[in-house]
Amino acid sequence: MDDNVSQPQAPLRQVPLAGSINKEAGPVVIQDVSEILKPTEPEQNIQEEVLEAGVEKVSDKPNLTPEHAKFGIELAKESTPVSTTPSGIVKLPMTEEEAIKNIKIHKKITDSARWYIWLILKQFKIMRSKVADS
Repeated sequence: MDDNVSQPQAPLRQVPLAGSINKEAGPVVIQDVSEILKPTEPEQNIQEEVLEAGVEKVSDKPNLTPEHAKFGIELAKESTPVSTTPSGIVKLPMTEEEAIKNIKIHKKITDSARWYIWLILKQFKIMRSKVADS
């Protein structure tokens, strides 16, 4: 046989990826939200025996008095801003140089100090990348 003669091959069928547009799917049907969303716990009825024991129903929200308002305490709102940036200087238990020196000392993989030092070095790496991005 001649090695230079190529044999005809059947064309390969490309299989669409899982996240592609070619997925089979039915039409999107929008239902009434009240049919889908139902309270997880229906209103609880407290039995008489339990009431006699001193159990009572309480509100989900705390009752704030005018005295609380005077001190600036108020209920949290849904859009209460939360700070995601560090509020101060990050202080790690050792400098990066000390961590590099100590990781050479603690060579056993089972040594907890090695894992602790590795975590500290990882924090330095994360801080360096965030400073570089800024």
